[in-house]
Amino acid sequence: MASSDRVVGTCNEMCSEREIKWRERNGLLHYFEINSAVKPEINADPTKVVKQFSRSAAGKQLLSPSDLRPSPVLLKTINYLVEKIVPRTDLPWVAIYDFVNDRIQAIRQDMTIQMIEDNNAVEILEKCVRFYITASYILCEEPSNKFDQHLNSQQLSICLERLFTLYHKFKSKSMSEFIAIYFVENVAYSETYYRSVSVFSDYLKSYDVKICIQICTAYTNGNFIRFFKLVKKLPIIILLCLFHLFSSIHISALETLNVAFSSNVCNFPISTLCSWLSVTDKEHLLQLCQNCGIKIDNSNVCFNKKLFNRASTLPFKKEAFIDEKLKKISLSKLINGLS
Repeated sequence: MASSDRVVGTCNEMCSEREIKWRERNGLLHYFEINSAVKPEINADPTKVVKQFSRSAAGKQLLSPSDLRPSPVLLKTINYLVEKIVPRTDLPWVAIYDFVNDRIQAIRQDMTIQMIEDNNAVEILEKCVRFYITASYILCEEPSNKFDQHLNSQQLSICLERLFTLYHKFKSKSMSEFIAIYFVENVAYSETYYRSVSVFSDYLKSYDVKICIQICTAYTNGNFIRFFKLVKKLPIIILLCLFHLFSSIHISALETLNVAFSSNVCNFPISTLCSWLSVTDKEHLLQLCQNCGIKIDNSNVCFNKKLFNRASTLPFKKEAFIDEKLKKISLSKLINGLS
């Protein structure tokens, strides 16, 4: 589409009047968007209704300028979602996620249709990335039918890729933070990681980036003690990018220790093992040991290299030291990059 053919949105509210009336008429308003929770008096609150995401199959209706929000309105909308919806406690956070995720996709859709590339777009995508990172941890213990970790990760990757495309044109004070995020998101993909080091050479002296490079090196070298030691130095938003690796790192560490301390007479204290692997939930670690065929004798682990079985990772589990960090900052500030 040529620049002269670009559609420019004229909707100056978070949702067009046409959509508000249509959704009100068809009973499609969300709990967060109404001014009365008592049927049949469910009416839209225009200050709370946020445009829903629509599949591209909806056709030309998506191109109507009166339904599209310009860049400043899109920024205003995501700020509303982050500051007014994300902190709410009247519904489970998985319900909050579903609402915000849908509205974020609508924001990104408006940006794509209008081909918006500006500083507002950069700020919007930065908030999107932080939202998906935060959700991946907060909802990690939810069943898959309520929260799809894979789909959340896909949305995160799409936003991060688009953000770095815009970084070629627009600088941001948060670039070091997101370069660090990019590194740890690709820690398991060595080719991408090493290529990134050369591409972002100008930012390698940043504290966050330096720590992340050291973490990636420790991960690649299988140095699990150094890995967890460095992880605890990270800002919370970057730390949340790595928690999903903990279980697989624990298994690799157990496999290494099972060879190093294999003995028929030597028992390894479970308390020491918890310390080395930065695990606060002893029962979780014991379960992992048993899944790997490692015997437990009271408060000790009995390593035997002949019996080790590399088990599948356990379901994601929250970590106490991460929860403690999260308690010190509101989710709105975290997603806004104010940690």
